[in-house]
Amino acid sequence: MKARLTVTLDAKLLAHVDRAVGRSPELGSRSAVIEEAVRRWSRNQHEAAIRDYYAAVTTEQRTNDDAWAELSASELSAVLAREAPARYRATPQRKPRMRRR
Repeated sequence: MKARLTVTLDAKLLAHVDRAVGRSPELGSRSAVIEEAVRRWSRNQHEAAIRDYYAAVTTEQRTNDDAWAELSASELSAVLAREAPARYRATPQRKPRMRRR
């Protein structure tokens, strides 16, 4: 769902957007360009927050996280092995039969 919004931009910045849309019609419209810019800005903010979090993690916390990740992976593998439909389970290879002459 889209919402209508009125924004005020610097005239030079708007001219840059208009030139970009004029040169590259696949960009769509002013709205599409601005929406993509906000989407990228939001993604960058999220990624920066994640980087900041991990930069502040202590060695003890990192070791603890690694241990949980290893345990989770092994438990998930065990669950999937138990619950996988038979057609997805590894089946032992049968030895070829020798033909009688």
